[in-house]
Amino acid sequence: MNNQNQLRDAVYQFVLENGPLIPVQVARNFKLEIMMASAYLSELVSNKKLNVTKFLKIGTSPLYYALGQEEKLSNFLSYLPQRPRQIALILQENKILRDNLIEPWQRVALREISDFAFPLKIMTDSGEEIFWHWYIFPENEAIPIINKALTLKKQEQIVNEPKNEVQTTITPQVKGTRKIKSQEFENDVLNYLTNNNLEANNKKTIRKNSDFEFESSMQTNLGNIHIYVKARKKTSINESDLGLALNLSNEKKIPILFLTDGKLTKKAEKYLQQNKLILFRNIYG
Repeated sequence: MNNQNQLRDAVYQFVLENGPLIPVQVARNFKLEIMMASAYLSELVSNKKLNVTKFLKIGTSPLYYALGQEEKLSNFLSYLPQRPRQIALILQENKILRDNLIEPWQRVALREISDFAFPLKIMTDSGEEIFWHWYIFPENEAIPIINKALTLKKQEQIVNEPKNEVQTTITPQVKGTRKIKSQEFENDVLNYLTNNNLEANNKKTIRKNSDFEFESSMQTNLGNIHIYVKARKKTSINESDLGLALNLSNEKKIPILFLTDGKLTKKAEKYLQQNKLILFRNIYG
């Protein structure tokens, strides 16, 4: 029994130092059967020493993590299925989404990604409304933004402006979030591709005017080379953004060109150096 307690404590310490982790990583480190490693991790969760992801899985395994490691979960967004991953990225960027202003599939996906999307139920004059906030965005910062959105809606009703269920003017905005200008970024991306003799085929829109992908190719002395283009309008590009791009590269089995108007974080710069299949370019130089 004493040896089991010591091993359980060692597993806990291992997660503290290296989490989030999946059971196979624990099994390899301690030379255990995966079932035994999973049992120790489950016990630590039951004792409320560790947490475990509900929807996010690496293959079929959830991630186990300690208090204070929540922020690292966003490094694993690329493992989400396509639609949950799309809405997770939208929520990550906006911090808050209003349930009745998003598309039906997005509502469904938000309810799935409980590791990343937390609901806030707000009572209004017209009844209860649901807002979603990014899991590490503090609730005490979310409430004032939501109240502002509701106040704007009430003011619009007072002046009898035409009603529209999808009014982007009342969508809660986080301070510092840039407004998307029409088709400017998309046109600049297309011009960049044209100027570099790259085609833009089979466009796939993840988020209108700010997140989209292309299949592309270019003619070289070595023949026609296929690449995949990921375009993202975002001030700061982090490891998660590049991780999703790398995941696309692995899925397509071809290099990926990441185009943006933003800059890399320091961690993202190191990540880029380690992953040569991603070609990163700022379209504005």
